[in-house]
Amino acid sequence: LIGLFVGKVTDLFKEYREDRKLGYYGTDFEDHVLVVGWDDFSQKIIQDLVISGIKVAVITNVRPEVDQIYEEFDEENVFVLYTDYEQYDQLFFANIEQARQVFLNRTADTDTLITLLNFHNQFSELNLKYVVRVKNEDLLPAFDIEDIRVDAVTTFNVASALIASHIFEPDVAAFGKDLIESAKASDDYEIQQFLVTDENPWVNATFGDLENHGIIPIGLGKRQNQTRELLNLPADDATIEAGDYVIMIVNGETAQSSEHLFGVHEGGHP
Repeated sequence: LIGLFVGKVTDLFKEYREDRKLGYYGTDFEDHVLVVGWDDFSQKIIQDLVISGIKVAVITNVRPEVDQIYEEFDEENVFVLYTDYEQYDQLFFANIEQARQVFLNRTADTDTLITLLNFHNQFSELNLKYVVRVKNEDLLPAFDIEDIRVDAVTTFNVASALIASHIFEPDVAAFGKDLIESAKASDDYEIQQFLVTDENPWVNATFGDLENHGIIPIGLGKRQNQTRELLNLPADDATIEAGDYVIMIVNGETAQSSEHLFGVHEGGHP
């Protein structure tokens, strides 16, 4: 009897550990990024997000990928949910209602488009913001869908532009590559954006005023109704308004001080 009891308790403990590893006990992540689909590309993106202090919930429908993900990342920064992509009720285990964005990275572009439409139908009340990876640039117009907040990015265009730059201006390409990667050390550089809130001391100041505070500003994201207009290197007298995003170059040290100055985390905010 004791042997049966111990064996039953052991089985229950193993079942609990497995269910927890597969994400069935949920997560309390908030303001995180939901990544749908796992491969080398999404792995690199998650690495950069974690370096930037952003937590990530990964959805995969392949059981061995759960182990692969936890070999690369710890549970403090990355949560994994093993489920079919059509099991929408289980996505609440990933706290989808508190996610800042959803990144769709399915194997085929048609699958990505179908997942985007299904997610929008299932979670329309959440007004989620989507970023989708598109492998065939001819399909980009298909992702321009009314009432869905989605940015479609084709890796072909980004990669080809960077390779072309390496061919005829390698130093510029090397510098550009550094700027789009996350700053890991104090002497690393990257481009970040910070939201200007109503309490920000730079509300109604000018773009030129930013340079007087040790910041290297390179652009402003201005709110235009439901969209945004990016101003690259605007005039010094351009007014900074609440709701704008300041785009600037920072290093590993100034990135932290900039968060303190702006009073918000880097990146976009709903």
